[in-house]
Amino acid sequence: MFADAALVLKNGRVVVRDGVVVERVHGVAQTLQTEYDQRIERSLNTNFDHFHGLCLDNFLVNDVAFSQTDDERFAARALTA
Repeated sequence: MFADAALVLKNGRVVVRDGVVVERVHGVAQTLQTEYDQRIERSLNTNFDHFHGLCLDNFLVNDVAFSQTDDERFAARALTA
């Protein structure tokens, strides 16, 4: 996604210029804790398989070795109506 980015800013600081990382800064990913009807996964799997020949599980992001703990990497927010 950012391989050929002209400019990427993180917290107001230039971190990528012309596809080259110029500075590494630690931050947090903003996430939402949402509720959804889990039955939708069956429909999504069917559509992914039918139209793309892919399984939805191919898009799961596994936990990998990060230098930051989950508490440092993620700032979870509850979604309120």
